[in-house]
Amino acid sequence: MAVLQAKLRAVPQRQAVLVVPGGTCLLRREVDFALLCHCVAAQGLALALVSYDPQVRTLARRSGFPVSGSVGRAQKKARPLTRRMANGRWRMAGESRGNRPVAPTARGGWEEWLLLLVLILGAALAGAGGALLVWPQATVTVVPAGGTLEQQVQLTADPSIELVDVEAAEIPARLIRTEIKGQAQVSTLAREDAPDARATGQVVFVNRTSEPVEVPQGAIVATSMGTTIKFATVEEAILAAGVGSAVRVGIEALDPGPSGNVGSFLINRVADASLALKVRVANEQSTEGGSVRQVGVVTVADKERLWATLLQQLQQQACARLEAELAPQEFLPVESISVVVLDGTYDHLLGEVADFLGMTMRVRAQGVAFDLAQAQRVARAVLERAVPAGRALQPGSFHAEVAQAAMAMSDSEEERSPRVQVVMKARGWTEAIIIPGRVIALVQGKPIPEATAGLRASLPLKEPPLLSVEPEWWDRVPWLPFRIQVVVTSEGA
Repeated sequence: MAVLQAKLRAVPQRQAVLVVPGGTCLLRREVDFALLCHCVAAQGLALALVSYDPQVRTLARRSGFPVSGSVGRAQKKARPLTRRMANGRWRMAGESRGNRPVAPTARGGWEEWLLLLVLILGAALAGAGGALLVWPQATVTVVPAGGTLEQQVQLTADPSIELVDVEAAEIPARLIRTEIKGQAQVSTLAREDAPDARATGQVVFVNRTSEPVEVPQGAIVATSMGTTIKFATVEEAILAAGVGSAVRVGIEALDPGPSGNVGSFLINRVADASLALKVRVANEQSTEGGSVRQVGVVTVADKERLWATLLQQLQQQACARLEAELAPQEFLPVESISVVVLDGTYDHLLGEVADFLGMTMRVRAQGVAFDLAQAQRVARAVLERAVPAGRALQPGSFHAEVAQAAMAMSDSEEERSPRVQVVMKARGWTEAIIIPGRVIALVQGKPIPEATAGLRASLPLKEPPLLSVEPEWWDRVPWLPFRIQVVVTSEGA
């Protein structure tokens, strides 16, 4: 109140308008207005108030101050206070006691009745005109022209940076590493014959001395022509004393396979020299039963095939393990995963007979992961820069996804860190910008057909506008802007 009184005393003119904002704590008590009246009367000011607050307006009228809704009207109503009445209230100049205008002097006659009739008719016409201005209301529904905007955004995910650079289209990333070990086995594809069963038969030992001769089990006999084929006796035998005594003994080839199948009388040599002086040997029947079978052989193709198979398995396991280490918002491009073989060991040598070839391999895998939300943020910024003038990207319509990725190395010679070049496919729905105030200005006070045609000619619309006026028989858009409602409907929605 002290500040208000000081400002009123500093007014150079003799007329002032006091604007009371809504929600203020000042001028909400009668004592406040009593102080205000004292200050205004002392300065001889013509004062009027501007306020929409019912309490302030009531107290102002009780204190004799005129109250208006605008500064212009308040300036016209401002009048100085005169003197204090018996009840302690100041009154305006021209007012009688009781805050009522002084009644005009009675004139009598028909002039007064005519004046009264004119006033009544004028009030009725003013009320009717005001009703016509206030009562009609209009609703304008427009659908802006729109379309889908797509953009391919190239950005770089670099583990050597820490902050997002929208202008350079760079986002931070991190390296994820893991080691994994695995085993695999494949069937060998090459086949060859391998000795299987040993040949068997019988030989006859003949005593060459006059004394008994013992032929031990495992005594070696062999052929004497061509390739030497050796056999061993399978049992012990004793030759009776006397030259020419004989005994039949079973034999078995030392080496498996068909090479032990020899004809009759081809086994005629005793390998043990001491025994050869005592006996002679011969096979009356050919030996039989030596056979072969098909076996696998380790080849270079088998090793290469096993290497590729196991490496692929470990790559898949490495991808799964790296993805398990990702944060909820992180994305790991498959193209960024690299696998290095640390060691690999086969369980058979090249050319070795084996139906299966096994291998143990240990690898190290690493990948470059980045925050997908950060990549979408960069993609959105690039897409928004591509929006044509006069259009806007509609909220909730933006979508971006990773279209492709490729590895790249850092340009720095000191730090050759891997980076990922990512291509994002961004799209969103854009629509022409429709300002409700412009729509109101185009249709205000115009007939409905003219207003509709003006909207179609002046605004980029997807379809003809809808204009409805209440009451229905009213064929013109209201003049008052607050009686015109504009509804902008999104085609994308």
